[in-house]
Amino acid sequence: MNETYESETDVTEVLKQHKERQAKLADQMLAMTQNLKQVSVAARNIITQDNKNLELIDDTVDKNTVKLGKETAKLEKFNQSGGKCWVWSLIFVVMIIFYCYGYFYEAFPKKEVNYQMTKFVCNFIHHILCAMHANLSWIYF
Repeated sequence: MNETYESETDVTEVLKQHKERQAKLADQMLAMTQNLKQVSVAARNIITQDNKNLELIDDTVDKNTVKLGKETAKLEKFNQSGGKCWVWSLIFVVMIIFYCYGYFYEAFPKKEVNYQMTKFVCNFIHHILCAMHANLSWIYF
């Protein structure tokens, strides 16, 4: 009888230990489940915020793309009109040379000097105009 009583107490102790282990495991599983839920909620919030940020960035990129298109059109227009600037600059240089020639002509009235200067200035202006016509003939005023 003593043996059965000891075996019954051993069995009850074993069952008691198993129940305690099961209770601990259940508590651990519950804690892990709650932790997993918290992590999932935090991840969902982060992903939602990231999606909002991506939408804002996408809108900004679209606006910048439109602005870039406008600026590109302006630059293309400016590049097309850039040749006119060179033409006007060359015309200005020719005018300055012609003015200097007139001043030189009045300052030194000697005929031989004036003839040589006239020949030089006329040849110079002729070369400039030929270069303008050859290189910039595709530009229309």
